[in-house]
Amino acid sequence: MNFYRFVYIYIVSACFLFSQVSARSSLSAGLFIKNLPDSSKVMINNSIAQSGDSGRYEICSGNSSVQIELKGVIVFTSSFKMKAGEEKTIVFNCREHCATLDVITEPFGASVYLNGDFEGETPYVNSFVPAGDYSLKVDLTGYNTVIRDISISENRPAMMTLSLEHSQMYRDSISYAKRKHKQSRQIIQKLLFSGLALACGAGGVYFDVNAKSKLSQADDAAQAYDKASGNFQSYRDEYNSNRDSAKKYLGNRDLLYVAAGACAIGFSFSFFF
Repeated sequence: MNFYRFVYIYIVSACFLFSQVSARSSLSAGLFIKNLPDSSKVMINNSIAQSGDSGRYEICSGNSSVQIELKGVIVFTSSFKMKAGEEKTIVFNCREHCATLDVITEPFGASVYLNGDFEGETPYVNSFVPAGDYSLKVDLTGYNTVIRDISISENRPAMMTLSLEHSQMYRDSISYAKRKHKQSRQIIQKLLFSGLALACGAGGVYFDVNAKSKLSQADDAAQAYDKASGNFQSYRDEYNSNRDSAKKYLGNRDLLYVAAGACAIGFSFSFFF
């Protein structure tokens, strides 16, 4: 009996540990850093990070900042926006005659490519770029892609500050969304005002019919009073009661008719606003 209990506890514990590892791996992303300079220190989100045997650094999905420090100097800075399970690679190909590339964009978070290879995201600083000529591409979703030919040398760092402009497709999508929002708002306004106008109009008709009925009953009471030979007070009370009710109905009718007219005006304005 104790043996089966032990097996049961072992299986449950193994399943729990497996689920925790799977959940952690499903929420993390991988960053590979190759040819990392000796004695350099990698910091992810301002904390010292340790890599696995393959040079893989585990980072959380979402936005993360990566810095590499060498001999007390920050030689690499970049931000990364990664999805769960995504992997990216940074390669340092320079040991001598290295140059510095500094790219800042407004807004931040643009991807930086050198000769078609992904290097990181802005704000981006890399002091291990081999000197030479490059095709620099800066790309951010919703903005125009910037492509420039640059030349960097060991004694002349390349520093670029770019203000990205929204792409025409993005502007068209915003305009389309605004038009759809306006159309939806107009439809809701039309339905609301038309419904209120109909309800107020129907209510006005109801009170108008009741007012006419009470006035007719008051006239009947007046005629009965003229023909009566006694019990005059009851006819007088009935006449006054019907007249008072008719006045209330007429007041409610006029109020609802005014409200229906206001709703009709609102309905007409909904075609333009």
